[in-house]
Amino acid sequence: MNRIIYIFIFPTLFLTASCEQNKTQNGKLETKDSTIISYDTIPTVKNISENQESKNTTTIKFEELTIIIDKFGVYDEENKLSQIQRDTVYVFADMGETIENQKIGIETNVLENVKIEQRYETSLTIMDEGPHRDLTEWKHFSSEWKTLKQKNGKFLCLSYSEKETEKFPESSIEELKAEVKVKCGEKWARHIENVTSLTEYPCGIAISRYFLRITGQFKTNGKKISKLIVIENPMGC
Repeated sequence: MNRIIYIFIFPTLFLTASCEQNKTQNGKLETKDSTIISYDTIPTVKNISENQESKNTTTIKFEELTIIIDKFGVYDEENKLSQIQRDTVYVFADMGETIENQKIGIETNVLENVKIEQRYETSLTIMDEGPHRDLTEWKHFSSEWKTLKQKNGKFLCLSYSEKETEKFPESSIEELKAEVKVKCGEKWARHIENVTSLTEYPCGIAISRYFLRITGQFKTNGKKISKLIVIENPMGC
Protein backbone atom coordinates (compact mmCIF):
# COMPACT_ATOMS: atom_id res chain seq x y z
CA MET A 1 0.00 0.00 0.00
CA ASN A 2 1.44 3.32 -1.05
CA ARG A 3 0.58 5.96 1.54
CA ILE A 4 0.98 9.70 1.64
CA ILE A 5 1.09 10.98 5.20
CA TYR A 6 0.95 14.53 6.54
CA ILE A 7 2.13 14.93 10.11
CA PHE A 8 0.60 17.63 12.34
CA ILE A 9 1.75 18.37 15.86
CA PHE A 10 -1.16 17.23 18.00
CA PRO A 11 -0.79 14.99 21.07
CA THR A 12 -0.84 11.30 20.12
CA LEU A 13 -2.45 11.94 16.72
CA PHE A 14 -1.37 11.28 13.16
CA LEU A 15 -3.40 11.31 10.00
CA THR A 16 -2.82 9.16 6.97
CA ALA A 17 -4.22 9.16 3.47
CA SER A 18 -3.87 6.16 1.19
CA CYS A 19 -4.05 5.75 -2.53
CA GLU A 20 -5.08 2.12 -2.04
CA GLN A 21 -7.10 0.22 0.52
CA ASN A 22 -5.39 -1.77 3.31
CA LYS A 23 -4.34 -5.22 2.26
CA THR A 24 -2.68 -8.16 3.92
CA GLN A 25 0.90 -8.72 2.79
CA ASN A 26 0.51 -10.84 -0.33
CA GLY A 27 -2.52 -12.39 1.33
CA LYS A 28 -0.32 -14.23 3.80
CA LEU A 29 -1.38 -12.78 7.12
CA GLU A 30 -4.09 -15.33 7.87
CA THR A 31 -3.32 -17.01 11.17
CA LYS A 32 -4.62 -20.33 9.88
CA ASP A 33 -1.45 -20.51 7.78
CA SER A 34 0.82 -19.90 10.77
CA THR A 35 3.05 -22.74 11.88
CA ILE A 36 2.14 -23.93 15.36
CA ILE A 37 4.66 -25.98 17.30
CA SER A 38 4.87 -27.52 20.74
CA TYR A 39 6.48 -25.53 23.52
CA ASP A 40 7.33 -25.84 27.18
CA THR A 41 4.86 -24.67 29.76
CA ILE A 42 5.46 -21.09 30.90
CA PRO A 43 3.65 -19.08 33.57
CA THR A 44 0.77 -16.85 32.53
CA VAL A 45 0.14 -13.40 33.97
CA LYS A 46 -3.40 -13.08 35.37
CA ASN A 47 -5.60 -10.46 36.95
CA ILE A 48 -3.76 -7.34 35.84
CA SER A 49 -6.04 -4.63 37.19
CA GLU A 50 -6.88 -1.58 35.12
CA ASN A 51 -5.67 0.82 37.79
CA GLN A 52 -2.18 -0.66 37.43
CA GLU A 53 -1.99 0.30 33.74
CA SER A 54 -0.17 3.43 32.58
CA LYS A 55 -2.03 5.99 30.51
CA ASN A 56 -0.25 4.70 27.38
CA THR A 57 -1.00 1.05 28.02
CA THR A 58 -2.68 -0.70 25.09
CA THR A 59 -5.09 -3.53 25.80
CA ILE A 60 -6.18 -5.97 23.07
CA LYS A 61 -8.94 -8.40 23.93
CA PHE A 62 -9.51 -11.77 22.30
CA GLU A 63 -12.14 -14.26 23.37
CA GLU A 64 -9.58 -16.55 25.01
CA LEU A 65 -7.07 -14.03 26.37
CA THR A 66 -6.22 -10.37 26.86
CA ILE A 67 -2.93 -8.79 25.75
CA ILE A 68 -1.64 -5.77 27.68
CA ILE A 69 1.30 -3.84 26.17
CA ASP A 70 2.95 -1.44 28.62
CA LYS A 71 3.95 2.09 27.62
CA PHE A 72 2.63 1.83 24.09
CA GLY A 73 0.06 4.22 22.65
CA VAL A 74 -2.04 3.59 19.54
CA TYR A 75 -4.34 5.64 17.33
CA ASP A 76 -7.84 4.29 17.98
CA GLU A 77 -10.25 7.21 17.51
CA GLU A 78 -13.23 4.88 17.00
CA ASN A 79 -12.35 2.88 20.13
CA LYS A 80 -12.33 -0.39 18.20
CA LEU A 81 -9.85 -1.99 20.57
CA SER A 82 -12.49 -2.01 23.28
CA GLN A 83 -14.20 -4.78 21.32
CA ILE A 84 -13.38 -8.48 21.29
CA GLN A 85 -11.00 -9.03 18.36
CA ARG A 86 -10.86 -11.81 15.78
CA ASP A 87 -7.76 -13.95 15.24
CA THR A 88 -5.95 -11.13 13.39
CA VAL A 89 -6.05 -7.49 14.49
CA TYR A 90 -4.40 -4.39 13.00
CA VAL A 91 -3.35 -1.52 15.25
CA PHE A 92 -1.77 1.83 14.35
CA ALA A 93 1.05 3.04 16.59
CA ASP A 94 0.92 6.69 17.66
CA MET A 95 3.73 8.91 16.39
CA GLY A 96 6.84 8.32 18.49
CA GLU A 97 5.50 5.08 20.02
CA THR A 98 7.22 1.70 19.63
CA ILE A 99 6.80 -1.81 20.98
CA GLU A 100 10.58 -2.27 21.09
CA ASN A 101 11.78 -3.03 24.63
CA GLN A 102 8.23 -2.85 25.98
CA LYS A 103 6.65 -5.44 28.27
CA ILE A 104 3.58 -7.53 27.47
CA GLY A 105 1.30 -9.08 30.06
CA ILE A 106 -1.30 -11.77 29.38
CA GLU A 107 -4.56 -12.48 31.18
CA THR A 108 -6.20 -15.85 30.57
CA ASN A 109 -8.03 -18.50 32.54
CA VAL A 110 -8.42 -21.03 29.74
CA LEU A 111 -5.00 -21.30 28.05
CA GLU A 112 -1.64 -22.76 28.93
CA ASN A 113 1.76 -23.04 27.21
CA VAL A 114 1.34 -19.46 26.01
CA LYS A 115 4.09 -18.17 23.73
CA ILE A 116 4.70 -14.82 21.98
CA GLU A 117 6.87 -14.42 18.89
CA GLN A 118 7.90 -11.17 17.21
CA ARG A 119 9.13 -10.18 13.78
CA TYR A 120 9.33 -6.97 11.74
CA GLU A 121 9.02 -5.79 8.16
CA THR A 122 10.81 -2.91 6.44
CA SER A 123 9.54 -0.73 3.60
CA LEU A 124 10.86 2.16 1.56
CA THR A 125 9.58 5.67 2.19
CA ILE A 126 9.97 8.91 0.22
CA MET A 127 10.10 12.02 2.41
CA ASP A 128 9.26 15.64 1.67
CA GLU A 129 9.72 17.62 4.91
CA GLY A 130 6.43 16.45 6.42
CA PRO A 131 4.44 14.64 3.74
CA HIS A 132 5.89 11.28 2.80
CA ARG A 133 4.95 8.35 0.61
CA ASP A 134 5.37 4.87 2.12
CA LEU A 135 5.72 2.07 -0.42
CA THR A 136 4.23 -0.53 1.89
CA GLU A 137 2.87 -2.64 -0.97
CA TRP A 138 6.16 -2.78 -2.89
CA LYS A 139 9.14 -4.79 -1.67
CA HIS A 140 9.96 -5.65 1.95
CA PHE A 141 12.51 -7.29 4.12
CA SER A 142 10.81 -9.65 6.57
CA SER A 143 12.73 -10.84 9.60
CA GLU A 144 12.45 -14.28 11.14
CA TRP A 145 10.11 -14.98 14.01
CA LYS A 146 11.86 -14.83 17.39
CA THR A 147 10.41 -16.02 20.67
CA LEU A 148 10.09 -13.39 23.41
CA LYS A 149 11.68 -14.08 26.77
CA GLN A 150 9.93 -13.59 30.07
CA LYS A 151 10.93 -11.58 33.10
CA ASN A 152 8.86 -11.21 36.26
CA GLY A 153 5.86 -12.78 34.52
CA LYS A 154 5.88 -10.47 31.49
CA PHE A 155 7.15 -10.96 27.95
CA LEU A 156 9.91 -8.59 26.79
CA CYS A 157 9.62 -7.20 23.26
CA LEU A 158 12.69 -7.27 21.05
CA SER A 159 14.57 -4.19 19.86
CA TYR A 160 16.49 -3.79 16.61
CA SER A 161 19.71 -2.09 15.59
CA GLU A 162 19.92 0.56 12.88
CA LYS A 163 21.58 -2.01 10.62
CA GLU A 164 18.65 -4.39 11.09
CA THR A 165 16.04 -1.72 10.38
CA GLU A 166 17.68 -0.80 7.08
CA LYS A 167 17.63 -4.31 5.61
CA PHE A 168 15.87 -4.43 2.25
CA PRO A 169 15.75 -6.69 -0.84
CA GLU A 170 18.28 -5.86 -3.53
CA SER A 171 16.61 -3.47 -5.98
CA SER A 172 17.76 -1.08 -8.68
CA ILE A 173 17.06 2.64 -8.79
CA GLU A 174 15.31 2.07 -12.11
CA GLU A 175 12.88 -0.36 -10.44
CA LEU A 176 12.13 2.15 -7.72
CA LYS A 177 11.55 5.04 -10.11
CA ALA A 178 9.24 2.94 -12.28
CA GLU A 179 7.21 1.89 -9.22
CA VAL A 180 6.91 5.44 -7.93
CA LYS A 181 5.87 6.82 -11.31
CA VAL A 182 3.08 4.25 -11.67
CA LYS A 183 1.83 4.14 -8.07
CA CYS A 184 2.54 7.65 -6.79
CA GLY A 185 2.47 9.91 -9.84
CA GLU A 186 4.73 12.37 -11.63
CA LYS A 187 5.21 14.71 -8.66
CA TRP A 188 6.82 12.02 -6.51
CA ALA A 189 8.72 10.60 -9.48
CA ARG A 190 10.34 14.01 -10.02
CA HIS A 191 11.12 14.19 -6.31
CA ILE A 192 13.49 11.20 -6.58
CA GLU A 193 14.79 11.68 -10.12
CA ASN A 194 18.34 12.46 -8.92
CA VAL A 195 18.78 9.81 -6.23
CA THR A 196 21.45 7.16 -6.79
CA SER A 197 20.63 4.70 -3.99
CA LEU A 198 17.62 3.47 -2.04
CA THR A 199 18.85 5.16 1.12
CA GLU A 200 19.75 8.55 -0.37
CA TYR A 201 17.46 11.35 0.84
CA PRO A 202 14.58 11.79 0.17
CA CYS A 203 14.45 7.98 0.11
CA GLY A 204 14.82 5.93 3.25
CA ILE A 205 14.23 2.43 4.60
CA ALA A 206 12.63 1.79 7.97
CA ILE A 207 10.37 -0.57 9.87
CA SER A 208 6.81 -0.26 8.60
CA ARG A 209 5.19 -3.12 10.52
CA TYR A 210 5.75 -5.20 13.62
CA PHE A 211 4.08 -8.57 14.09
CA LEU A 212 3.25 -10.35 17.33
CA ARG A 213 2.11 -13.97 17.13
CA ILE A 214 0.54 -15.39 20.28
CA THR A 215 0.04 -19.15 20.52
CA GLY A 216 -1.19 -21.46 23.22
CA GLN A 217 -3.50 -24.38 23.92
CA PHE A 218 -6.68 -24.94 25.86
CA LYS A 219 -6.27 -26.45 29.30
CA THR A 220 -9.35 -28.63 28.82
CA ASN A 221 -8.62 -30.39 25.54
CA GLY A 222 -5.15 -29.32 24.37
CA LYS A 223 -6.50 -27.61 21.24
CA LYS A 224 -4.01 -25.08 19.88
CA ILE A 225 -4.86 -21.50 18.93
CA SER A 226 -2.97 -18.67 17.24
CA LYS A 227 -3.57 -14.89 17.31
CA LEU A 228 -1.79 -12.28 15.20
CA ILE A 229 -1.30 -8.60 16.04
CA VAL A 230 -0.10 -6.44 13.13
CA ILE A 231 1.28 -3.09 14.26
CA GLU A 232 1.42 -0.41 11.55
CA ASN A 233 4.41 1.81 12.33
CA PRO A 234 4.63 5.49 11.24
CA MET A 235 7.47 6.09 8.78
CA GLY A 236 9.30 9.12 7.37
CA CYS A 237 10.14 12.32 9.21
